[in-house]
Amino acid sequence: MTNTLKKPQWVSPTAKNPLVKKLNFISDKQTYFTLVEQRPDKEYDFSNASAKDRVAAYETEFYVPSDLSWEVYQAMCEMLELGYRFKNIAYPSYYAMMNAVALSDDDKVEGIIEVESELETGGSTIAPSGAGKTQAVKIATSMIPSAIMHPPEDTAFKKPFLQVPVITTKLTDRSALSVLKELLRSIDKNAGTTFYADLPSRNTEDELLKKLRNACWQHGVGLVVLDEAQTFITESGKKKGSDSKNAKFLQRIFNFLCLPILLIGTPETQEFLSCNPQTFRRYKKDADIIHHNYTLDSEYWRNLVEGILQGFVFCRDIAVTDAHQRLIYAYTAGNQSALQIYCKALIRRVVETRCNVLSEKLLKDVFEIKKATLLPLTSLLGKPAKNTEAVFNAEFQSPAPKAKSTHKAVKAKREHIEPNVAAKLSQERGQAAHKLFMRG
Repeated sequence: MTNTLKKPQWVSPTAKNPLVKKLNFISDKQTYFTLVEQRPDKEYDFSNASAKDRVAAYETEFYVPSDLSWEVYQAMCEMLELGYRFKNIAYPSYYAMMNAVALSDDDKVEGIIEVESELETGGSTIAPSGAGKTQAVKIATSMIPSAIMHPPEDTAFKKPFLQVPVITTKLTDRSALSVLKELLRSIDKNAGTTFYADLPSRNTEDELLKKLRNACWQHGVGLVVLDEAQTFITESGKKKGSDSKNAKFLQRIFNFLCLPILLIGTPETQEFLSCNPQTFRRYKKDADIIHHNYTLDSEYWRNLVEGILQGFVFCRDIAVTDAHQRLIYAYTAGNQSALQIYCKALIRRVVETRCNVLSEKLLKDVFEIKKATLLPLTSLLGKPAKNTEAVFNAEFQSPAPKAKSTHKAVKAKREHIEPNVAAKLSQERGQAAHKLFMRG
């Protein structure tokens, strides 16, 4: 008979790490949804509110979390925990490394932080423009403390420590220097520091990387989020196998900071990352979220449309038929930004005309008002807006009451087009939307 030693239960290295314990991660999806949902229409009756007030409440206070929202939050939590796995302010080694970063010879280490165990943690969230990814990141970030003041007893040398768990920035241009400066501003915003204000008038990329690395260690940063990553794409970076300047920068900041980095971008970002196998691997390793515009049969989409119509447009329970859902879907292509544009116009139309009945005519009239915006936003891939408009007109025009044979021909045409349009629109990957938003 063989004697076997009883193995001790495994304990996560982050279980007693103060940098992780006070983040208070939410592990239950339904709990997260309950906490982040914003439904003023469930609290107030908007029937007496003006169109302006209804639109403002809908646009700024209404949020229904989706699976994308939960996936983004989970990815951020997992990446934070990985980032702190070998960084613990309760150990002297953390402060030794922090001092080494701040005081060591600049040329001593090239792009590498010498921690006990080096981790490569990166991820990306890809979705069309207007699909709700930026809002999902914003909501997820709001559920993580922006700054945590640790008391002396949490630290190795019994001194208070101000932690900034997440820093975020939107990439507004293709300049690596701008990215680094904005990340320093993000730390300043959360910690009340002056890293950005103290910068000299002129800086090199190397100097800014070192200042950012120093600031991240001083405040225990655990995750970097770069939104609108498609803005960073250069023409040379679109070629398969190429190693553009900005692709090199994404690799360098990854190596230099030794922090988890989450990229948020449109499908163009996916293509950009795939041009270089090393960059692709690093930014797909720990989070690979790909989200498309919603399909017509999506339960989330149908409930969202019904909630908006009942809560802000008609402000009462109304019957939303499949025909209504199909029309709204065809006009908005399952895209949340397009839906918001359309529904704001619908609210104004209903209030102005004192309409109290949801009809196909009403929906079509509102589309006619906003089609100059909606058609480019939801245009079919590879087809100009005028062709898309022709498809819409063929889809929704009333058949002429002529000969019986003519009516049958029109009906056959409608039956042929309807599923085709919905299918193609659901596959629209956001290029037209991105161009429109970038112009605006």
